[in-house]
Amino acid sequence: MKTTRSSPKANPWRAYPRRWGHPLHSMCSYMAMFPPALARYFIRHYSKKGDIVADPFAGRGTGPVEALLTGRVPLASDLNPVAVALNQAKITLPSKGRVIKRIGDLEKQFRRSRFKGKPPKDVALFFHWKTMREILWLKAHLNRRSKVDRFLIGVILGALHGTWTKKGKVRSYLSVHTPNTMSLSPGCMRNHLAKTGLKPKYAPTFDILRLRINHIYSEDVPKAIGAAYLADARELAKHLPRKWHGSVRLVFTSPPYLDVISYGKYNWLRLWFLGYDDYRPIEKATRGGSNLAAYLKFMCDFGQTLKPLLKKNAHVVLVIGDVYSARKNESLGLGELVTALWTHKLGYRHVKTFVDEIRQEDKVSRLWGKDKTGKATKIDRIIVFKA
Repeated sequence: MKTTRSSPKANPWRAYPRRWGHPLHSMCSYMAMFPPALARYFIRHYSKKGDIVADPFAGRGTGPVEALLTGRVPLASDLNPVAVALNQAKITLPSKGRVIKRIGDLEKQFRRSRFKGKPPKDVALFFHWKTMREILWLKAHLNRRSKVDRFLIGVILGALHGTWTKKGKVRSYLSVHTPNTMSLSPGCMRNHLAKTGLKPKYAPTFDILRLRINHIYSEDVPKAIGAAYLADARELAKHLPRKWHGSVRLVFTSPPYLDVISYGKYNWLRLWFLGYDDYRPIEKATRGGSNLAAYLKFMCDFGQTLKPLLKKNAHVVLVIGDVYSARKNESLGLGELVTALWTHKLGYRHVKTFVDEIRQEDKVSRLWGKDKTGKATKIDRIIVFKA
């Protein structure tokens, strides 16, 4: 197996600053994000301008955005509606002028209305009642069939909850002070408020949206070309339109890491805004498998369904992290297992594996403290296959 160890020379994306990337990437935080520089490196190396680049586990859209920024055609899919909403917002971009005008029109309509929506008690924990009223009104009046409104939905998802800025600076989140990457459960939120004594302050929703929109459009935004689908990665060939079949030059994606991240639970508040009152079905659907055998079957089915979509000599790049097995008291190299499976059973050719060591301070799991870092380890393997 061809392998390169982690270093700026062997892994060129490591030479970029940690916060490098277009402002589009900061629209919304998300669990298990990889850096934009990583996506850009592989997209540039294994595709050219005009090629279709697919990400079947698109998450917040880092890969699809980098495909868009480098002149490729992004094709995104995910089973988490939050991920699909973010990708639709990012790769089907309207003009800034249309967005700002729409915000102004929505604000005028809200001021003239006598809207008195009632939020679920768990949701109301996060917001001042005036902010909550504005959020409820937008939830009821944004139209997902509109490109402009889809973009605004993505911006709102990113603004729903997060940490307060330093004293004297403008707030860019709508909630009381809380983590921005994950939605605290209602029980944790009650404990958080009781422990800190925090009380929600009014956050002017329309002003905060304008602030975020100005930031996103502070750099040039390319013409939007691409598509994002709510689809199971194991059934892509069945669900995607025929125009995508045999057209994908590169797949760059990061599959679930063996039941490590709870994508439904950690996004329950954003899912509520999208109209999903129960996160549990999404939680179940987005898990890669509850044990190793189930995970490997999941990855085998995924690899098989990709084949009809790929062009001849297309490449598939998988970012797969090692995980810790408490039962075996050892680290499982999922990437190595998937490499053996895809080459021996599915007929893919293994080109190269990059070993990327993730610093503890860069991992989202640092939120839980040193003793509760989850099952993800500090090693990611970026595996390159050829169809």
